[in-house]
Amino acid sequence: MSKGLIILWLALALPALAQADASLKTPGALGPVIAMAPGVLLVDARGLEAVRQQQLQGATPYVQGMKLVPGMVVVVADSDEQAMQVAAALTQPGGQAVYALSGGAKAWQEILDERKKSAAAVPFNFVIPHNTCQQGKPLQEYKK
Repeated sequence: MSKGLIILWLALALPALAQADASLKTPGALGPVIAMAPGVLLVDARGLEAVRQQQLQGATPYVQGMKLVPGMVVVVADSDEQAMQVAAALTQPGGQAVYALSGGAKAWQEILDERKKSAAAVPFNFVIPHNTCQQGKPLQEYKK
């Protein structure tokens, strides 16, 4: 996706996302916003058995009455209904929006996989030229 399209998408999507206190979002709608967010708090509201089967790296277990840190909050649960209930419980008047992820842990993994693909598409080799107007040996080369 080109930089211009990303900026246009964000200009259209972020106000709509920010208006809701708690809302259910699909991986396709939430993934690009998460990719641009500086930090995301992932709240794991799944049952113990689901957590034992698949742990979500970096997730914070849901505890009733927990306090949120500033930033984007995404809730993953066993069902969309449960995710919405937890997201609604976490929202505070005048506070940040909390998003329930439709599809649970599987959807979160889709978002992570998409981020890995996007990162893999970015070239990791670059050259810093000695002087952009002169030819010669570059100042520095980076190769992964």
